[in-house]
Amino acid sequence: MDAAEASSAPRLLVVDDQPTILQQVHHCFTPDFEVFIATDGEQALARAGLIDPDLILLDVAMPGLTGLDVCARLKRQSSTKDIPVVFVTAGQGEQEEMACWEAGGADFVGKPINPLTLRKRVEMHLKLKQQAEHLRRLALTDGLTGVWNRRAFDELLSAQWQRDHIAKRPLSLMMVDIDYFKHLNDGHGHLAGDQCLRHLAERISELMAIGHGEVARVGGDEFAVLLGSTELAQAAHLAQKLQKQIQVDPISPGPQGEPANVTVSVGIATTIPASGVDHRMLFSRADKLLYQAKLEGRNRIRASRF
Repeated sequence: MDAAEASSAPRLLVVDDQPTILQQVHHCFTPDFEVFIATDGEQALARAGLIDPDLILLDVAMPGLTGLDVCARLKRQSSTKDIPVVFVTAGQGEQEEMACWEAGGADFVGKPINPLTLRKRVEMHLKLKQQAEHLRRLALTDGLTGVWNRRAFDELLSAQWQRDHIAKRPLSLMMVDIDYFKHLNDGHGHLAGDQCLRHLAERISELMAIGHGEVARVGGDEFAVLLGSTELAQAAHLAQKLQKQIQVDPISPGPQGEPANVTVSVGIATTIPASGVDHRMLFSRADKLLYQAKLEGRNRIRASRF
């Protein structure tokens, strides 16, 4: 786990080449914010991809890549395009103001910095971002189980692929499927089948909260788990824990129903994301491994690295 994951405080990336400005901003936001520093454009792009900040404060005039260049690049990357960028500028002209908007900035504040104004602007944009994320989450959540839906998972996979590609870290994807789900539906009814799906989603989510995985329902009885910065052995260990948990504490098909003999098959694929490789390849590999687990008798795990 890195520092960004360890804290629940909002993450703020401050980009400026002037030490006095960096010190002033750092003093303004600590300890309520987790403040990260970058002193040039290239460093800003690298850190934005690694720490996934909640907001970026970006100086316009810097040597090398300007703040406008950095913002334009951030807005072209799927993993960083939704991060609000507030420009910090000494310029007062209409032309520079227009350039900030056109680059994709959410707002701008002038130099010399007024700490109270800066703080209030940042808090306002974070609140707007939280509201937008709440509405977006409603649209990206599976109505039956409460986990992510397929559309959300595709976006999460694309973003995590970019992050682990930049960091050169392994990315694992786990596919989980209920064995003989049609028989369960036929024997206990569709309401009982729905209840099993909800119970399984809860089991996976509780387990993956430990492993920091993102859980989605991607098919009728299929769930996908995205495990960023996770080796194959770690992912396989989580899958084994899930199967053991279901064996020890069977899933019930209904509130008063007898526990059903529910088992799951799992396919796991792991890779270090590379440029020029479609991130959907990871999903395809995990899905094929899941199919292999079912062909070989179900209630088993098949895993591979490529």
